[in-house]
Amino acid sequence: MLSLKKICIIVIMMFISSGLYSQNTNWSTLSYYFSNGPVSPEYQYSYRINLNESGEGVFYYTNTEGSRERNFTVSAEALEKFNKYFILSDVFSVTPDSMKSEMNLMGGSVSTLEVTMWQAPDLDARPATITIPAHVKDEYFDDINCIYKKIENLVPKDIMLEFIKKK
Repeated sequence: MLSLKKICIIVIMMFISSGLYSQNTNWSTLSYYFSNGPVSPEYQYSYRINLNESGEGVFYYTNTEGSRERNFTVSAEALEKFNKYFILSDVFSVTPDSMKSEMNLMGGSVSTLEVTMWQAPDLDARPATITIPAHVKDEYFDDINCIYKKIENLVPKDIMLEFIKKK
């Protein structure tokens, strides 16, 4: 049985840690989505990059010609480098609601990120997710945009070049 002293310590620790948005930075999957926005149909495209914690990924691409996908693997070194930045980012320290901009601009490209947190397989519950809104406040824009670029850079360049041709 827990003593009163241990219970007090647990309650104090819970209170102290409640100020943080997310203590857990162990993610299991990332799903990054990009759309180049409302342009002439022949120039419209979007892609989704799905990645798991072991570095296995899928690049999904859609344009007026249809949808295609390519599998890829991220090296352990590149994934470790990404994780060092990612776990210190605003994603784990600021709530998505706090990041969300009140100004939802019309037009232009759109990016979103959904992070599914790691969870022990024996738990009978859905894992927690963090969804970064499409429009974030200026104070979070640089950090979030940097994360998006780092995720895109995890996809092999030949795959990106195969689908996204500069016009």
